[in-house]
Amino acid sequence: MSMFPIGSSVASSGPVSNFNFTSIPQNFTHLHARVFLRATTTNSTPFDLAIIVNGSTPSSFSYHSIRGDGGGSSTSSTGISDTNFRIQTMVPSGSYIANSFGVAAIDILNYSSSSVSKTLKSINGVENNSSVTPLGFVGMSASGFYNTSPITSLTFSTFGDFAQFSRVDLYGISISTQAGT
Repeated sequence: MSMFPIGSSVASSGPVSNFNFTSIPQNFTHLHARVFLRATTTNSTPFDLAIIVNGSTPSSFSYHSIRGDGGGSSTSSTGISDTNFRIQTMVPSGSYIANSFGVAAIDILNYSSSSVSKTLKSINGVENNSSVTPLGFVGMSASGFYNTSPITSLTFSTFGDFAQFSRVDLYGISISTQAGT
C-alpha cells in the first residue's frame, strides 16, 4: 500500500469560502485527506466540516460519530437525509483561542469504484486551552454515500469562511505494488 499526493489547497493570503478538488484521478483505490482548519465566523463550539461530493448535495448520506470534550463523551447519528459527508465539531470558530486549528485524518474508501457505495472515516480533534470552555473535542466519524458513481470532485466547506493558513492536502492510496495504480 502506498500514498501519493494529488493536490494541496491553502488559504495563504486570507480567508477562503471552501477548498475544491476537481478532476480527481481515478487510478487509486482510496483517498486520504489531511486537514488543518479554522473558521472566521464566531461561535461557542466548533463547526462541522462538510465534504460535498461531485458538486451536488443529494440526500443519500448518513453519518455516525463519537466525540469527547474532556468531561465525557457523546454520540450522534443521522439518517440518509443528510446532504454531504460530515465530520462534527472539528472546525474551531473565530472565538476560539488564537491560532487554534482543528485537525483531521480522513479516508474515503473505494472512491473510484462504480459498483459500491462510498465510506468516509475520520479521526479529528481541536484544542481550546484547558482553562476555557469548551476545552476542545476529539472525535471519530463514519459517513456513508449511498451512490455507486465514482467520486471525481470534493469540496470542503464549513459555516462561514476558512481562516488564513487553513489547508487541505489530498492523497491517493494505492493497494498495488506499482506506483500510482
